[in-house]
Amino acid sequence: IRDQLTRLTQMTNQLLNLSRLEEDDKSKYSFEDFSLNEVCEHAANDFQASFIKEDIKFSYNFANDLHLYGNKFLINDLIHIFLDNSVKYTGGTSKKSYFVVSENKGKIEFKFSNTIDKDDKVDVKHIMERFYRSPSHKNEGSGIGLSVAQEIINLHKGKISINKSNSTLTFIISF
Repeated sequence: IRDQLTRLTQMTNQLLNLSRLEEDDKSKYSFEDFSLNEVCEHAANDFQASFIKEDIKFSYNFANDLHLYGNKFLINDLIHIFLDNSVKYTGGTSKKSYFVVSENKGKIEFKFSNTIDKDDKVDVKHIMERFYRSPSHKNEGSGIGLSVAQEIINLHKGKISINKSNSTLTFIISF
């Protein structure tokens, strides 16, 4: 009962966040220049134990002295959404997950990549849609997290691309 209550509370909070992001006055979100390295390091450390528990080899790499002009708390939420999904959906015989942040030609690029089962039928055209769930996944989840991530990306005028190979799923977000 406690686990289900926690899951329902998380889902309710995600729905509220999504609703706020979609309908609120976007000017209410304060933007500032902040250290992206600090936010990324903290988020990666938050998930270390989860990756270990799920027997996933997790690695990350961040370029030095990265700064982003945006809402620090929403960017933190964005990173947490992708790392949480990586913990839930990394598969294959050699389970690996990568989180890389770099700067190229004045743009900040986030790259979240993880191995997937060869028979995973995830549809990259629909993966960011609200309530979408891969038909091959039986894991608990609401299908809301990536919709929230899409709204955060939109608010920051970012772009996302998704690539799927036989054994890897990669999300690339640029700001």
